[in-house]
Amino acid sequence: MDPALKEQCWSLQLGLDHQNPYDFAIFPWQSKKCKVSGYYLIYRFVVAALFISIIVFGLSISKHPNNWIIYFSHVGILLQTLYLIIAAAIPVQLLLNPSKDGVETQLSLLPRISWFLYNVTNLMSLWISAIFWAGISVVEREPKDTDFLTHGLNSIMSICDVFISKRPCRLLHFTHSWAIFVP
Repeated sequence: MDPALKEQCWSLQLGLDHQNPYDFAIFPWQSKKCKVSGYYLIYRFVVAALFISIIVFGLSISKHPNNWIIYFSHVGILLQTLYLIIAAAIPVQLLLNPSKDGVETQLSLLPRISWFLYNVTNLMSLWISAIFWAGISVVEREPKDTDFLTHGLNSIMSICDVFISKRPCRLLHFTHSWAIFVP
């Protein structure tokens, strides 16, 4: 294989370039591929509001709110909430700034950030849930009310989002998840 072609293939698989920004703002089964659905917009705002309320609830009942951020599961839920807020802003951006000919060919910064956070938080939330629920069975304690909100709902959201969003999936994007280990 030609080295230039091989390098281009690697950069394509690792990069965050995509031709259609509407793939970040529609359902995969939607018939109109360049039009934001009202149902999709409602879905994004409801999920973002739910995760914001989980964070507010977690902080309000915390005995040590100053130390809340030091837990990996709380960082995970914060990043996932940030992703969901940005994912809710993308369809709004496309509604407020429609393309002239109906087809966008360049991805703006907002979908790129959302895509990166999606790649990071999906794997992160699955790991957080797996480690927590495996560890709780070893400790043999009863789960608290917030355990499911912080360590279960995040994985359910990640799995649902894979099927509900039309976001492209690239094989080498799993490397984006390594960003959580960089201080």
